Amino acid sequence: MHPLKPRMSRTTTLNITVWIWIFSVILSFPNLLYSVTRIETFVNGDHRVICYMEWPDGPMTQSDDEYIKEDLVFAEEGVKQGFTHPTFLKINECLKPGDGTQY
Repeated sequence: MHPLKPRMSRTTTLNITVWIWIFSVILSFPNLLYSVTRIETFVNGDHRVICYMEWPDGPMTQSDDEYIKEDLVFAEEGVKQGFTHPTFLKINECLKPGDGTQY
C-alpha cells in the first residue's frame, strides 16, 4: 500500500459513477420498453404473473433482437471481468504475506 500516493479526486469518482449509471440505463432501456406482463390463471384457481420480453419482431423465443441483447449483456460481463480481475490481482499482490502486512 502507498498511503502518500495521490488518490482520485471526488469529482473524478463521481464522474465515473455517473457514467456507469448512464451506460447501465441505456443498456436496460430496451427491457423497459418491451417487457410485457400477463396473468396466467390455472385450473385450480391459482394466479401467476408472468413477465416476458415481446420484441417488435416477435416473442423472445423467435426474435433476432433477443440475440443482440444477449450479445450486449455478454460483452458487458466481459468488460466488467476485464476490469475486476486485474484489480483483484493487484490487491492480492499488495496483501501477500511477508511484505509487512499484519492480518
